[in-house]
Amino acid sequence: MVGAAVEFTVNPTTAGTKSLVFRYANGTTTSRPATVTINGTVQTTLQFPGTGSWTNWMIQTVSAPLNAGANTVRATSTTANGLGNLDSLTDDDGSGSGPISDPIKEGPDPVRAGTHPLPVRPVSRSRTRFPHPPTRG
Repeated sequence: MVGAAVEFTVNPTTAGTKSLVFRYANGTTTSRPATVTINGTVQTTLQFPGTGSWTNWMIQTVSAPLNAGANTVRATSTTANGLGNLDSLTDDDGSGSGPISDPIKEGPDPVRAGTHPLPVRPVSRSRTRFPHPPTRG
């Protein structure tokens, strides 16, 4: 869908040009281009070509100026095919520090962690058999 978007907030401690690395998957054979804007200013359009499956991850990189403090980085689809699956945004400063922004805040699974607000019971695999309804004569 044209206009579908994902937005990241990036908070570098110093201003300057950074290499921003998008991790993505695109399980189709069609590129899914996206316009990259930072703080409302268009920087470039990245292609996000097919990766072979939705579980095969690749990267696309763009060098862009960032302010010190909060910056809004947005990738917006330019075609009816929509976006690929953009998983994270990393600053490739050579430190290997990992994602600087993730659009999906992940936490522990509340069911597995035992903190789910409602008790969870396993699904029973037994069947209850009911007699056949009476036949009409």
